[in-house]
Amino acid sequence: MNRLIGCLAAFVLLVVSAGAPAPAFAQDEPQRFDGHKVVRTTLTSRRQLDRMLEISPDVWSEAIGLGTVDFRIPPERMDDLQRSGIPYQILIDDVQVLIDLERGGLGGNRGGGGANPLNPDGGWFTAYKTYDEVNAYLDELAALEPGIAQTFQVGTSLEGRPIRGLRIAGAGQNKPGFLIQGCQHAREWIAVMVPMYLADRLIRTYQTDAVVQRLVDRVEFVIVPIVNPDGYVYTWTTNRMWRKNRRDNGGGTFGVDLNRNWSFGWGGNDGSSGNPGSDTYRGPAPFSEPESTAMRDFILANPHLKTHLDIHSYSQLLLAPWGYKTELPPDHALFQQLGAQMQEAIRAVHGRTYVHGPAASTLYIASGIAPDYAYGERGIIGFTFELRDTGQFGFVLPPDQIIPNGEEIVPAIDVLAERLARRIEFTYPNGLPDIIASDTPTPIEVEVKAVNGAVLDPARVRVFSRIGSGEFQSTQMTHLGGDRFEAVLPPVPCGQRVEYYFRGRTVAGDFDFAPLNAPGSFFSADAWAVVGLVFSDDFQTDQGWTVVNENLTDGAWERGVPAGDGSRGDPVSDFDGSGACYLTGNRAGNSDVDGGPTRLISPRFDLSGEGDHFISYARWFTNDDRDIDRLDTHLSNDDGQTWTLIDSVGHFDGWQAHRFRVQDFLSPTSQMRIRFSATDNPNDSVTEAAIDAVTVETFACANTTVINAVVSRGTLISGSFEDLHASDDAAMRVKSGFGQTFTDLHSMFLRVEGQTSAVNPTTVDVRIETRISHQTGIGRVMLQNWNTSLFEQVGSYAVGQTDVITNVNGLDAAKYVRTSDGRVRLQIRHIVVVPVFAFTFDTWVDHVRFVVR
Repeated sequence: MNRLIGCLAAFVLLVVSAGAPAPAFAQDEPQRFDGHKVVRTTLTSRRQLDRMLEISPDVWSEAIGLGTVDFRIPPERMDDLQRSGIPYQILIDDVQVLIDLERGGLGGNRGGGGANPLNPDGGWFTAYKTYDEVNAYLDELAALEPGIAQTFQVGTSLEGRPIRGLRIAGAGQNKPGFLIQGCQHAREWIAVMVPMYLADRLIRTYQTDAVVQRLVDRVEFVIVPIVNPDGYVYTWTTNRMWRKNRRDNGGGTFGVDLNRNWSFGWGGNDGSSGNPGSDTYRGPAPFSEPESTAMRDFILANPHLKTHLDIHSYSQLLLAPWGYKTELPPDHALFQQLGAQMQEAIRAVHGRTYVHGPAASTLYIASGIAPDYAYGERGIIGFTFELRDTGQFGFVLPPDQIIPNGEEIVPAIDVLAERLARRIEFTYPNGLPDIIASDTPTPIEVEVKAVNGAVLDPARVRVFSRIGSGEFQSTQMTHLGGDRFEAVLPPVPCGQRVEYYFRGRTVAGDFDFAPLNAPGSFFSADAWAVVGLVFSDDFQTDQGWTVVNENLTDGAWERGVPAGDGSRGDPVSDFDGSGACYLTGNRAGNSDVDGGPTRLISPRFDLSGEGDHFISYARWFTNDDRDIDRLDTHLSNDDGQTWTLIDSVGHFDGWQAHRFRVQDFLSPTSQMRIRFSATDNPNDSVTEAAIDAVTVETFACANTTVINAVVSRGTLISGSFEDLHASDDAAMRVKSGFGQTFTDLHSMFLRVEGQTSAVNPTTVDVRIETRISHQTGIGRVMLQNWNTSLFEQVGSYAVGQTDVITNVNGLDAAKYVRTSDGRVRLQIRHIVVVPVFAFTFDTWVDHVRFVVR
């Protein structure tokens, strides 16, 4: 939905619908835009905005207002821009160069012969396609799978061109419909290719991809790739960046913005224009144009349509209603949930970030747009997608980005399609546990609800679980009444993981799973016996946090009760209800993060003891323009000397709880710190952050204890077995002795015994932290096999003058745990090979841990 007129491309022959005569319309001479630049400005006053609108004939940004706005500047106006004193950054140095490069890429595969999108080395998607070629490919796709695909005509354009589409659906009736339309704005060529990419994928992989087959069998996809055929043809023949249709408005102006011509919210002067010369001209009346009227009539004639997607470019946005006003829609929570899911699905493909949110508040007021009509008039869940990129190429996206853009958008479309395909939805009123108590059944409340006209069979709702890598075992869930069910996970031995998923069945025999692709994906929880609270802070008192600011002009971290009213994106209350939290710039009014980062650093805490360590906290981060600003979480195990990134998040709505396992990132020590950093750099956004409810916990089995340590070869210098209980630099120090052969002449053997209370154990894990005085040596991990009474090597490592941590996991408890008393016997062997007889070295063993499951 990008604004205003742009420029041209080189001349090609007029193309029309396959099988239709070419309408006789006079064409303007092709235009060129040599030396035209696209600049990005940051406007701080209405006067600056008015001046830029005088200088530039073409706004490229989605929004016209204060803040960041992109403009095309003809070469003869660059001096005016310089004299204006308005700061700017050049995004595109020469628009015509990009157009020429785009044209140069159009000489490849001009016809049909599309490639499977899973094999993107060539084929139809290596170049942009004309109107005629798009229609021919619709016919080709339909011919590939006539059992599921049929072409159709929505209507006819102002100049007499058919508006064509493709229906894709498996056998059966009464499927919910999903309408995907592209190219309301003619210059947005990628908005033609991505709907075609989706159609190609659905057709070509239907027989081989179970996910695609399930979606097509349950949902009717209706794809209309070119809503504005006259404008699209005009971009190929005359003006590459023409936006509107080709209505002759009189007075030398042409075109109506089709995406301002829909009736719902039509006519707002702050979201469209009544000026026929404007690129957002809404037309003389709602649905004054045959193209928008045809789409409206199609929607009215197909009441089974439940989801609508309007595809545009550029800016990488996922926009929900409303566009015509900033008031939130009744289904705002659903739109936000879907937006977040689509954002994550897109990011998982190529790492691109698409911002999601209501169109008006996320981007700008846009009155009379298609998704507002679909949702406001028909109750159809609708989104606008703004595709690649964020300004480097703008509307002239290179052809080599067609396939990557399609690859990342299809999973987001799958999110919307899956909502329609589902017959059963699973929700969890109390959440799903990731940590459970060991050796006892774990109940989970699940709401199981039939949707999209289905009827649930309550006797066929089941939970599947497994411990270890065996087969999933099925258990019927208890029906508690209504949509409520109870699943029970089996008792899980301490230190082990249970994996599980849910399945429901309708009375018609359709199955649905949670997670969606179960059993290929599943939920999991780790079982522990003991929980130790290491550190907890609700920020009611000062527990020693420090704040460090770098290049910050405002918005440092402050502890207190939230003082703002939420109008600038700041929280109005804390997360845990205690009252206080840490916030950036905790003052009412104009105070937020400017520059930075501002860093909030915890006091030191000790995680050197046994067990798995978890840190949880609640975070808040808002950013009004959803740019590159981030809230980063780092962890240190050396008292803040070095930091490891745990995660980095951009804008999200509301408080968000987060937890992570320390061992997934760093080796725990007695010198741990956590750090939160908020940044608005460059300083061009309203950015607010908050942190609350920080908790550090240790989860352990506590069923195995080191009970003795004896030097088998060498001499004990200092320490005892008690020094092996924690990673705290209190160690047993042993001087090496002498072996019987040259290869173990200089060696040290330390025997360590543990004892477990685990019942019927299956596996043993061993952790050793140690070092020696020599530069290099060999370490061997030996466990006594109680069946043979012999020590067996189960692991090895290189050892030197810095601490080395060695983990050997998954050992057979039937061999290494004595049945009569639960004993585990370890021997640590260090060997240094040097050609000197009178040589000794020292060993320090800091920590030994056994986990028996």
